[in-house]
Amino acid sequence: MRILHSNKEKMIKSNKSGIYRCVLISCMVVLMISCKKNDDSGSVTDADGNKYKTVVIGDQTWMAENLKTTSFQDGTAINLITDNTAWSYSGAAYCWYGNDQATNEDFGILYNYFAVAGSKNLCPDGWHIPSSDEWTTLIDFAGGSNVAGSKLKESGTSHWFTPNSSENKFHFSAQGGGMRDQYGLFSNLGENCFYWTSTVYSADKAWYTILYNSSSSVLKNYWSKNAGFSVRCVKDN
Repeated sequence: MRILHSNKEKMIKSNKSGIYRCVLISCMVVLMISCKKNDDSGSVTDADGNKYKTVVIGDQTWMAENLKTTSFQDGTAINLITDNTAWSYSGAAYCWYGNDQATNEDFGILYNYFAVAGSKNLCPDGWHIPSSDEWTTLIDFAGGSNVAGSKLKESGTSHWFTPNSSENKFHFSAQGGGMRDQYGLFSNLGENCFYWTSTVYSADKAWYTILYNSSSSVLKNYWSKNAGFSVRCVKDN
């Protein structure tokens, strides 16, 4: 009888051990799925060979850095325009903030709308300029226009003026890259980031998305197509 009792105890212990292993494996699977939902470990490379971090946010995959390419995806060079008067012309163009290439590492490039929405693809192969509706999808997933800024902005004051209330929940890491207006003047570095959408408002204006150092909100508005804004690409479905 003692032998039978001992075997029964071994079976019970073995069953408990198996249950614990199943629970542990299940927890690990759930954790892996959860991490993958907002995984920022991916990457994509542009026509110039620049490599960008990417992040999955909801059902979208976004670049987690501002675009830096000086070429379209087919290899065609984009015009670098530093002169204020020349900047006002209606052709695809780019510049660095303050015409200072040193800003490229942190903030990327400012493009006019003609570079963004012309016949050639500015984004890497399999990626595109997000429409106004695609930005709305991102903003809604991040809690809506009143709070999404805090979820999408890079934390700290390395690339934002204080105050910068941000938790960067989705690792989107928006930075205050400023802008260049249609007259060639630079402004708002550290205060705002302006992102083009692909959506036209009128013959000479297009929609953009703006985030603020001093606010948790995200707003959309329209501006001259000759303005220079940052670009984030989104992956094709």
